[in-house]
Amino acid sequence: MKRTLRLLAVLTALLLSLAAAPAAAHDHEDGCTARPIQFIQIPPYGSTLNLMGRVNCYAPRTHRIVVYIRVNGNWWVKPYLNSPKTAINQTTRRWETDITTGQNDRYATAILVCLIPAGYFPPLANGWSSLPQRLYNTAHSCRQIERAAG
Repeated sequence: MKRTLRLLAVLTALLLSLAAAPAAAHDHEDGCTARPIQFIQIPPYGSTLNLMGRVNCYAPRTHRIVVYIRVNGNWWVKPYLNSPKTAINQTTRRWETDITTGQNDRYATAILVCLIPAGYFPPLANGWSSLPQRLYNTAHSCRQIERAAG
């Protein structure tokens, strides 16, 4: 009897998780045509200001922002390797990321921002020459900004 109840509990939990999965994985607002990633503040080259933006069309509670910068030809996740995802405010849909947590970060020539599912663990770029295709395959949207000196 105990074994049957345990099996029933496991099957019920499995069915409930499968039923909830499609909504959490997609969670796109029907009819929304706005760009998913909108920039509010893009720090100029050489600046230590934070990068700020807003998310459209996707629920903040089920998504995160991941930011990468390219310095001297290499990619780095921001703000930190041990904290690669940025939360999105559920009320305002805004996010803010410190992209200058390393010595030469203010001289980044490219900034890549991706909107990812909250449960996805993004690649921990730490001086990589390129970013893996799985990042682009998983992200709902990515936007890249190029910056030049002076």
